[in-house]
Formats: sequence, structure tokens, C-alpha cells
Amino acid sequence: MNKYIQVFPVLLLLLCGCSAEQEVEAQASSVTEVTSQPGESTDVESEAGIVLPTGFSAKLFAEGFVTPRHIVVNDNGDVYVTIRSGQAKFRRTNEAGGVVALRDTNGDGMADMVEKFATPDIDTGLALYDNHIYFSSMTTVYAVELGYGLVPTANIEVVLEQLPESDVGHRSKAITISDNGDLYVQIGAPSNSCQQEPGVPGSAGMMPCSLLENHGGVFRFDATARNQTPEDGYHYSTGHRNVVAMDWNETANAP
Repeated sequence: MNKYIQVFPVLLLLLCGCSAEQEVEAQASSVTEVTSQPGESTDVESEAGIVLPTGFSAKLFAEGFVTPRHIVVNDNGDVYVTIRSGQAKFRRTNEAGGVVALRDTNGDGMADMVEKFATPDIDTGLALYDNHIYFSSMTTVYAVELGYGLVPTANIEVVLEQLPESDVGHRSKAITISDNGDLYVQIGAPSNSCQQEPGVPGSAGMMPCSLLENHGGVFRFDATARNQTPEDGYHYSTGHRNVVAMDWNETANAP
């Protein structure tokens, strides 16, 4: 079963910000491992800002990435991380987004193969389904067949395009895929409170909120289809200001 791990828990990867050129060099640093004991605090826990339950361990798998977002782990242990495009930030930069692929080939618990692929507009969303890896920009969801190598060599395909953006920071498109191939995509609300005059103090909210027709919700599509647009989707849920990440809950059979 594919595992989905967001960056924030950092039990699999401990990531820090530095230039992309430093990625391989950073991996040459020593591997640090710690197992917590009752009432014990460790340097690794303090440095990484995490707290481990008794008996759990954390190891530095890879570091040196710029703006990492979501993480997925393939059945064979390969790890994929989306790198956020600078175009998605409040202060825009020329940083290119993409997907970083990592593999531990010698079993020492640290990635020794690191390669970047995908288009530079990639931002946040990431999912695995049917030997394909899916990733999203602010307006588009892509997919590519993984094949047998660490980095896919097949052509990247457009699964869904023309997704609406938001001008208030809720622009990323988190995604998840169900066991039967339903693709769920979040579209953030371009307002915090659906004001009649956005950003104007005291401006009343709209009721009903017309923004929720195409924003502020989760929409369902077909993960196996290509070149879909928002009109092809089903409005699955609404009223979400912004969904930072999603995963598929097999027990509830829902995202």
C-alpha cells in the first residue's frame, strides 16, 4: 500500500532549506539516528522540532531541499517530494518547482540517489495510483507512468487543467486518489470570509456565497482520464477555506 506523509511530521525526512545545488553535497553528511526513552529529550528531537513517542526512532534520510511540500512513498521504498514553485508564494521568486525522487540503494537509511523531474510550475499536490505519479501546479494536475526506474521517462500527461486560482494565498491544489481511481482536488477560497468588498474592513459577507460554486471545496474527477477541465468534475464538498493536504481514508472510504 502506498504511504502518504506530509512534510510536517518529518519522521521519514528531515528537510532544511538551502540551494538546490547543495542537495547531493548535503547527503554526504553523517546519518543520525535516535530512539527516545521515557522522559528523555534528544538533540535530534530539539533540532528538528519533533517529539517522538517512547520507543520510536527518527533518522535523517535526506536534506537540503528548497520549499518541500508533500511526500509519497512507493511500494519499493522510493520517495518522492514536491518542491514548491516560487510563483505560489506571497513574495514570488524565480525558484522552479518540480518533484524530487530519492532512493536508498545500499540500505543505510539515507538517500544516495537524488533526481529532480517534472515541470517547473509544480507546487504541492502529490499522489500515487496504478504505477503513475500525479502532481499538481496551481492550475493543473499532471500524471506520468513511473516505469521501473527512479525517475519516469514517459511523457507527462495533463489530467486536469484550467483550475481556478486564488489571489489570497489559497492557490495550491492538494490531491488524493481513491482505490477505484477517483481523483479529489481541493480548490481554495479566494476570500477569508466571502466579503462583498474583499479585504475591506467592515465589508459584509455575501449570503449565499457565490465564490463557493467554484472555490472553497473539494472536487472529484477521474484519475484515468486526461485533459479534463473543472466542468468535468463533481462538487464533492464545500465550505473549506483551504485544504493544505489530503489523503484517502480506506476505512471511511472517503478523502
